[in-house]
Amino acid sequence: MTTFPLSPHRARIVVGLLTSVLLATSLASCNSATTEKAGTEASSTESAAGETASQTLEPETADEQADASVKSAGDDAQSSPPAESIANAEDAKKDVPPGTDPLLQGAPRRTTEGWWRMVLSVGGGEDYPNDYSAGFIKIGKTGDGKYQVEEVRTNDIVNPAKAVRSEATDKTVRIFFEHEENKFDYAGTLDEGIIRGTLQFSNPRQNLVRLTPVTPQVAASDKELERRQLGTTFGSEEIVETLQSDDRVEQLNEIAKTWRKSPVLFTAYDLLLQNSTQFELDRPTIERLANDFEAAAQVWGDRAVQAARLNTAVDLLLSATETDLAEEKLALARKDAPELVESWEELLGIVRERGLAEKAKRERVAAVENAVEQIKSGEVGPGIATLRQLHAEKPADPVATYRLAKAIQEHGSKDEALDLFARLAVLPQTELELGEVAAEGDYAPPRVVAARLYEEVNGNRDGFSDFLKTVYRDSITSFLTIEDRNRQPTGSGRASLVELFTGSTCPPCVAADVATEAVEASFPSSDAVVLRYHVHIPGPDPLANSDSLARMDYYGAEVGGTPTVLIDGEKVPYNIGGAYSGSPEIYAELANSLVEVAAKPPQGSIELTANLNGENLGITANASAPEKPADSVRLRIAIAESHIDYAARNGIKQHEMVVREMPGGAAGIAAVDGTFSFEQEIPLIELRDRLNSYLTSAEGPLRTSFGDRPLDLRKLTVVAFLQDDTTREILQTTIVPIEQDVELPPLEEAEATTEAEAAEASSERPPGPALTPQE
Repeated sequence: MTTFPLSPHRARIVVGLLTSVLLATSLASCNSATTEKAGTEASSTESAAGETASQTLEPETADEQADASVKSAGDDAQSSPPAESIANAEDAKKDVPPGTDPLLQGAPRRTTEGWWRMVLSVGGGEDYPNDYSAGFIKIGKTGDGKYQVEEVRTNDIVNPAKAVRSEATDKTVRIFFEHEENKFDYAGTLDEGIIRGTLQFSNPRQNLVRLTPVTPQVAASDKELERRQLGTTFGSEEIVETLQSDDRVEQLNEIAKTWRKSPVLFTAYDLLLQNSTQFELDRPTIERLANDFEAAAQVWGDRAVQAARLNTAVDLLLSATETDLAEEKLALARKDAPELVESWEELLGIVRERGLAEKAKRERVAAVENAVEQIKSGEVGPGIATLRQLHAEKPADPVATYRLAKAIQEHGSKDEALDLFARLAVLPQTELELGEVAAEGDYAPPRVVAARLYEEVNGNRDGFSDFLKTVYRDSITSFLTIEDRNRQPTGSGRASLVELFTGSTCPPCVAADVATEAVEASFPSSDAVVLRYHVHIPGPDPLANSDSLARMDYYGAEVGGTPTVLIDGEKVPYNIGGAYSGSPEIYAELANSLVEVAAKPPQGSIELTANLNGENLGITANASAPEKPADSVRLRIAIAESHIDYAARNGIKQHEMVVREMPGGAAGIAAVDGTFSFEQEIPLIELRDRLNSYLTSAEGPLRTSFGDRPLDLRKLTVVAFLQDDTTREILQTTIVPIEQDVELPPLEEAEATTEAEAAEASSERPPGPALTPQE
């Protein structure tokens, strides 16, 4: 998304620090469009729009004559629209000179008078801009020669915000929008027939917006108003092609020059500055690019110039490159736009920290490479010593681990080499993170090497699979320090609930899964309890169930995908997705959050007992929350399977605290006379049957067959928590593990759904949201 000051690529790095004020939500909406007079909230009718069109069919002014050079849609709203509003906007780009906006059809207007389409450039699947139509704006001329905004017709990209005030001249336009506490405004200037400017929100968010000329017929068409996506922003394809080329630095420079009037200009400069270290750009080149960025931004207005300065600063600070230049740009922005920069100070502090971490990562990579070169040159001892130190500092780093394993294999103990290669073989997504190493000629997959070493050490491969399971269990949270593992209870009386929404087919869920497992391993259960809700994102998950999906629905937009972590009902404000190597950093963030929450007193009390009686699980709970209104609080109970052996597609092989059912319902248990009570004997065979039936019913809608169904229910834990449904805050949590293992008779093999049955059921609503994983 061409959003400033933070681009989408960087937004993922500093995810959660900005809220998508209006646009992201409205783009997903499909409500009816409205027509309004600028400066009021009154909506006009369809017939009024039709009257406007009929009254302006005959062009009189020079700008209306320019409109007439565009092929008219005619009076029929269903007929073919003109070139700048065709359904397949890609056709409009054919035979257009490079750098020319394909939405500019006909002779350029010399003033702002006429109808204009409001075009926002918003990131697509690859974070390169797509054009979206937000509606139409009419600028007219009064009898005394003054210009004014006469009408604003917007769709749900802007709605429900209303235009409440406006200003216009022959070359400029400004429109102020409001909706409840959200306020934003558009400011643009006419340049070569197009009005270019920015939408500035009350928070630091900013969007590039251009107004392109349209005929009155197009502006009056409800079909055109409701059509949102216009196609990729001109120049986007060139950037995609450039990133695949060997000389991308030179080509990005050319794009920045050729497409100076396109929003992709900002993407080009961002990519150059973001990757200045990778591209090995020297100081003079970086400085020239930063200055060119500012100069090019001027066509979009002064606010875009400040955004370019902030973008440059964030780019350089994140990579810890030429940070003095970054601070210079910040100083300029602070001087010209103090309020904007002030709103960014907290974020800039985080960016600086991330930049230092990135610098440390580069230094670590260089240290690993230097140690490998030492070993190759004959300095085996010092080289291995350096690799040992680097591995000890960050056991989750697969490259350092692989380099050490290979060095030990060639110059040291087979037992130690076996342990290291076995870790690499079992830890999630390790081979994906070894991409560059795998390209080397003498590379062998860690599992292959581990199997060979195991046979050399033991004489055969008997027990190799069990050995790998043990290595996985012992290594998955090996990054925890002695201090982490010896963490003492706070004694505050408050236990926080950490809820993770995850999926067994979700690659970025790995870091969150491991980090929350580290929380379980290091925090006493009197201070923190973890529950995992598996859902079908991005693909079918045999650990999912109807209560997990209902719990996701309960949180609504707060849980828009996987992974998502909430602590005591509040979504954490930092990125928790990524590969296994990112787990230590995410664990550190979660641990800091939990330490902060631990200082708060409990707001309720829960007495919970759970006992296994043969094949039945008895649960009794009594609770109270005297400081909260009884009608807004609910007691919720979860039966979790505390350990499941299941080799998930994302590489997680052992799953902890997976919610299997919520007795009393996911909606919770209401208070009676101010207290909460629950007592139930749950036949575990029936619970397993319910889980099994759910998976069978989900096969058709999900177009899958759950052949492997992990339904042993062997190790169980019961968790109870009080939650205020008004605020979503979790007031208190308690946990009771079931000491005995459950022994159920074997489950009869489920009859697989045939392809025909799956196809027939595919029209049904899948049991869960069809969302994508969050990175």
